[in-house]
Amino acid sequence: MEKELEQLRDATKAASAIAARATNLETELARLQHDSISDMRAAEETMSEAVELRKLLPKMESKVELLEREVEFLKKDKSESEEKIRDLEKKIGALEKKDVDERNK
Repeated sequence: MEKELEQLRDATKAASAIAARATNLETELARLQHDSISDMRAAEETMSEAVELRKLLPKMESKVELLEREVEFLKKDKSESEEKIRDLEKKIGALEKKDVDERNK
């Protein structure tokens, strides 16, 4: 009888341990489910943002191309302006030399 009582106590302890572990696992499962739902929402938001960005991409590409063409035009214009400045500086130098030569006469 004592042996049966001891076995019953052991079984009760084991059942309590199993019940405690089951409770812990249920809590962990609920937390993981909550995390999973949160992650799914974040993924959906990210996908939505990606779709919007994909829609904007063609506009941005065309703006970049337009700006690249404008930069090339400005570079060419700058180069031409620098060349004109050099030519004018040469003419000014020649005129100054001519003026100095005339003064020396």
